[in-house]
Amino acid sequence: MASKRTPAAQKKIVLAAPAVPSRAATPSPGNVALELKAAADGSGEVVLAYEGPLAAHGEVLARAGTSRRGAAPWSEIQDVRLSREAPGRWVGALRVGAGAPVEAVQLAFHADADWDNGGRAPLGYYEWSVRERQVVVR
Repeated sequence: MASKRTPAAQKKIVLAAPAVPSRAATPSPGNVALELKAAADGSGEVVLAYEGPLAAHGEVLARAGTSRRGAAPWSEIQDVRLSREAPGRWVGALRVGAGAPVEAVQLAFHADADWDNGGRAPLGYYEWSVRERQVVVR
């Protein structure tokens, strides 16, 4: 009698959203936290958490761009719909394609017509340095 083999159970990978160090009612680098899960070919996923002034809205999106070695900021722009993880906390993930290593991620958040660009009107934004693992406002 032949034995039946079942395929190995697939492991579901769940990325925990990074901890946001503080919550502020005004734009602040402390409202944003990111974590990069990179592959050897430069592809990967950037998990982000947001607890800024737009967090009370019913929907929050992140407009994100990347800077790769030798490239300008705000390349590979994408809008990412965030999910409410808890009251005042939104999380999401940016997909990064293969290529040169990502050096920084640029972000601005929007909900309806309201924007959180780090408080630097009209063209400010949050920038996360992969090497320094720090968010600054540009």
